[in-house]
Amino acid sequence: MDPANKNARSVLLIHGSGVSSRIHSTDLIATNLVEYLCLHDYDVWLVDLRVSIEMPSVMVPTNVDKVATEDIPAAVKQIREIIGGKEIQVLGHCMGGVALTMSLLNGLEGVRSAVISQVSAHLIPGRLEKIKAGLHVPDLLKYFGVDDLTAYTQDSKWPANVLDNALRLFPLEHVERGFAQPVITDAVKVVLEIHGMRHRRDSVVGCARGLHCSLHRIAA
Repeated sequence: MDPANKNARSVLLIHGSGVSSRIHSTDLIATNLVEYLCLHDYDVWLVDLRVSIEMPSVMVPTNVDKVATEDIPAAVKQIREIIGGKEIQVLGHCMGGVALTMSLLNGLEGVRSAVISQVSAHLIPGRLEKIKAGLHVPDLLKYFGVDDLTAYTQDSKWPANVLDNALRLFPLEHVERGFAQPVITDAVKVVLEIHGMRHRRDSVVGCARGLHCSLHRIAA
């Protein structure tokens, strides 16, 4: 907290799965969310959850319940202790939004207001996500010796390249409409294959297109 701005409104930004707190402070766009909020006199706090790709704990199997009942309450408590016990504002994005909703419904204290971005209490998975869940993909990959996935596609041998080969079956045609020259890279395809289609690229404009093509820099 900036001592020169003791009246700043404290806000905690919570990231989703397959990324880290850097999603809010990325240099891939002209003004990221942290910079924008700081410019508008917010006291901005970031947290890296146990599922953050910056944390070694990302390799440990877990669930959203633990994030909701342990990680988020601990982060809110720590911030409030530092700023003198005042209530804070919280923004949760993607899985962070789900976990924040669960945490609030579980009685989380110290949150004055909350913004839930992308998804909240009621998840509606797409067809591909339902198929992946039904196939128990993590168990299937583990059977073939794949312990983790990454957005980088440099592997050329089995079984490390199993996801790269699966890209041939991943439908992206509908994302390409409106663009004369498709710019989706293999790394971006992997990100979309892991996390699902979260937005349409033909709705991304300006400098944000560069962010879309560099998703692998902030997402696992």
